[in-house]
Amino acid sequence: MKKLIISTLALSLLSSVAMAAQKQKLADLTAEQIEASQRVALGDVGCEFNEKVSITKNEKEGYFDLKAKGKVYTLAPVLTTTGAVRLENATDGIVWIQIANKSMLMDSKKQKRIIDDCK
Repeated sequence: MKKLIISTLALSLLSSVAMAAQKQKLADLTAEQIEASQRVALGDVGCEFNEKVSITKNEKEGYFDLKAKGKVYTLAPVLTTTGAVRLENATDGIVWIQIANKSMLMDSKKQKRIIDDCK
C-alpha cells in the first residue's frame, strides 16, 4: 500500500514538473498576437455529435488552454487577414478556428477536422 501511495505521489510530482516545464517553454508573444488574443471567446462550447470544447486563459499572457476529447492543448493566437480567430499548437498540429457563426477544431498534421460546428 505504501508503494502505491509513493508511486501515486511520484507520478503527481512528475506531472507537475512536466506542466511547469511546458509553461517555461512558451515563447513570448508579439504585441499583435496579444491584441488578437483579446478577441478569443472563452468558456464551454457545445459541438456536433454532443462533443464539447472548453477554452480558458493560460497563465502565460496571450495563451489559451483548450480541453477536448480528454486532452488539453496550449494554443497561441495566429494572425489572420480574414478576421477569424485562429489559435494554434504547432507541435501537436492542433488548430482552433472561431468565425462568426461557428468554431472548429482541426488537426493540421492529418489535415482533417476533429470537432466541428461548435456554437
